[in-house]
Amino acid sequence: MVGKSVSWGLFLAWLANDVEEWFTMSSWSKRNAQRRRARAATGEDEAAVNGAGSANGSEAANPGAGGATAGSGVPVWLRQEVSEAHARTAIVLMGALILAASARGARTGGRSPFLQSTLFGFGVHGVGHLALTALHRGYTPGAATAPAIVLPYSLWAWRRLGRAGVRRDDTRTWVGGAALLPLTLGAVHGAAHLLTRWAAKRRAARTSAA
Repeated sequence: MVGKSVSWGLFLAWLANDVEEWFTMSSWSKRNAQRRRARAATGEDEAAVNGAGSANGSEAANPGAGGATAGSGVPVWLRQEVSEAHARTAIVLMGALILAASARGARTGGRSPFLQSTLFGFGVHGVGHLALTALHRGYTPGAATAPAIVLPYSLWAWRRLGRAGVRRDDTRTWVGGAALLPLTLGAVHGAAHLLTRWAAKRRAARTSAA
């Protein structure tokens, strides 16, 4: 059994990383899309620009359908302009999942498979931030806190679980954690797309009725 600092540390480390994304994801995606359009205007990176649009468009409904492509170096939801509403809705949804995993871990003294799979996935997520930044050859949202907070916390927590004798060193935990990451990212961005589109329709309906 481990203290609650390991479990609640997961939520706090996630919070630090996603506060960075909260303030940078939308504005960064818009600047990135503008740069890509500028390159296309000069005959560069045309393939990467084709089909680019708003993250509230049809492609954003299935954000797990693509990954990094040559010339973009970022996943599909960052190759497009991501609205602030979409980005922040996705972050809140992801936060609910991380909070649930942390709470479950605190109740079980760190033994929860849900906590441990989420922790493993969170560490993979930190590595992913660094990989995206290397592919993009520049800053991407979340890249500042990934090496400063996400990875150090993940390694510390994983070792604490091991020293306490509660860590599940099995394929199920590793595979589950690795699979949880893309599935969760796809789900929260898909849900964010649906929720923001529904909210926009409600606003439009109220405006027309006024």
